[in-house]
Amino acid sequence: MGSTTLANMQEVSGAGGGETYDSDSAETLLEAFQSTLDLIDEDARSISAPGVAVNAMNRFQHLDQLYYSVFQPFESSYWNGNLKRYQVADGVIQGQNGYATDPATGYFRTGSQSIWSSVVDGPDVTKGGAREHVGARNLFYTLSAGGDLQRMNWSSELPSNTQLGLSEVATGAQRAALLSELKTMWGDPLHSVPVMVNYGESADNNYVFVSNNGGMLHAIDTEDGSEAFAFMPYEILQKANQYTIDRPSLRNDNTRRTYGLDGSWVAWRQGGTNALAAPEAVYLYGGMRRGGRNYYALDVTDPTAPAMLWQVNNGSTGMAGLGQTWSTPTLTSVPDGDGNNVPVLVVGGGYSPSDHDGTSTLSAGDQMGNMVYFLNAATGEVLWSAGGRNEATRTVTDMKWAVPSGIAVVDIDFDGVADHMYYGDMAGQVFRITIKDDAEHVVERIANLGGTGSSRRRFYEAPAVGLVRANTGNELYVVIGSGYRAHPLDETVTDGVFVIRDRTALNGSGSQTVATTANMTNVTAGGQPLSTARGWYYTFSQTGEKSLASPVIFNGRILFTTYAPTVDQESENPCAVRYGRAYLHTVNLLTALPAALSDDLPAPASRSQALEQSTPAPTPTLLVDDEGDVVVVVGTEAVGESELGDPRLRKRRWMQLPPDEANSIKQSSVVQEDEQEAGGEDE
Repeated sequence: MGSTTLANMQEVSGAGGGETYDSDSAETLLEAFQSTLDLIDEDARSISAPGVAVNAMNRFQHLDQLYYSVFQPFESSYWNGNLKRYQVADGVIQGQNGYATDPATGYFRTGSQSIWSSVVDGPDVTKGGAREHVGARNLFYTLSAGGDLQRMNWSSELPSNTQLGLSEVATGAQRAALLSELKTMWGDPLHSVPVMVNYGESADNNYVFVSNNGGMLHAIDTEDGSEAFAFMPYEILQKANQYTIDRPSLRNDNTRRTYGLDGSWVAWRQGGTNALAAPEAVYLYGGMRRGGRNYYALDVTDPTAPAMLWQVNNGSTGMAGLGQTWSTPTLTSVPDGDGNNVPVLVVGGGYSPSDHDGTSTLSAGDQMGNMVYFLNAATGEVLWSAGGRNEATRTVTDMKWAVPSGIAVVDIDFDGVADHMYYGDMAGQVFRITIKDDAEHVVERIANLGGTGSSRRRFYEAPAVGLVRANTGNELYVVIGSGYRAHPLDETVTDGVFVIRDRTALNGSGSQTVATTANMTNVTAGGQPLSTARGWYYTFSQTGEKSLASPVIFNGRILFTTYAPTVDQESENPCAVRYGRAYLHTVNLLTALPAALSDDLPAPASRSQALEQSTPAPTPTLLVDDEGDVVVVVGTEAVGESELGDPRLRKRRWMQLPPDEANSIKQSSVVQEDEQEAGGEDE
């Protein structure tokens, strides 16, 4: 094309959220088509773990409900999304008309119908689900950071055009088009995991909350999928035009220009007078991930009338180092130094995009995010912090790099107060916080597993922690996987899973050397860990394979997923979109050997098995069915149905244990290193 034609076509494609390609040969024309096809996928995708309806009164029981955040990639900065409900029955994921997923692809099959849908919706993001039942949207917004929530009056002149991101001279048609989109839009919940809250009185009085890159938090009635309310904060509202009528195209490097409320939320449910009563209070907490540097706290005690509890960002007192809010908050309690225990949200300092997007080199120190904050759950006030910045309550010189992950909290004695916390950073380091009654909490680096070149490892996700009872004393085993989450197609780093033995956390004294790949046992080629080693690790076998989700410890086994950006050469369709391959690893916590999902099954030959889904798989979800067996759900696949059964978890064998005996079990993560000491425990 000539320059004039090219400019005209670029204006047209830009208005439509697309791109213009100029070609003067068959080769460049082919490249243009391939570039476009690589960005388009007509099937629904879900790379966040399904929200599970858990009985808050008994953590080993749950309803049969699964909630999936689904989205459709598109050649634009705005992707469509939805929330759909399914169920687990007979160890498989089902909709209204039988099996919901296709075993050959790992995704929703074409003829399936989700629970809330009035039509066969299959993998179509725009059909069925919560977006089918939006109705007259009850939208709440704020006009300033942390301001009171306002209910949208769709016929009012407020908010003003400028408060919606429009120009002062915007036409009535432009405003009407923007508001029309706000009434029905459902952006992609790319990383947001749904969270369900029971509001008492009946098993059906539940609401599920999920946010998305359309900039909204949605509250959905689980009975019929109807929307109780949607919330759009000031930071998104003032750019509402970019999420509705002026949606930008991708950048030249195919990265998105807009994100919204892409983080996961947690709920604090304060129980009522009895187990069946409505809760006294319900609070929700969540961040923005790539959407910004804010955390929000909402009072949703009335699920139809939310209220702002508090909001914090990098401008809040003591939080100048807060990065993009990738860290999913962890709700716990800590001593305040005056003999009281205070409910807090523990969050990592966040992500520093300028230090880690598109660069393989390790900075001398990240610009933001190299912190951990304890926030008062009621007020948002910083009660304590640790990191490598001047604002930190506890200065830690080794904390030079961002902490985008959630924080793993260990409550050894089950008194509701944290005893230890663990987290990794973007330089491959792992830290432990020891909680003290006088609030003089201690931070210790327990591992340094990163480096440069092929050892440039990053920890984006929270570790899992298991208690191991050994003849030499109780130890905590910290399991963490590395992977370049921001660039899952990267193939330059040799990533792996690392199991660190923390020998001093429960002993109250003593010191230990920092765990490194030099003093840990490398079991990549086989073998078992040395008893004198600081732990063990293995690197992944596939080119570019990486861990992009937190692991799970259950019944002496580690379960975690990985992703490798491999190309399926056997595909019969040369134009098929292939993102790579996902794997499920099942490994013995103590021996590092491949582990079956049950002691009754023979051990597999390999530590990992390939999944059908071709996008990064989330953390495995363990569900207990009506027979007391455990079903492993990995994204949209049910794996090893009814093979994880553990007699200690069967509901018909449940009984109240004395405190000392209950504490010795430590839920399901306790491992007996000496099997003889466990004589008869399974009975």
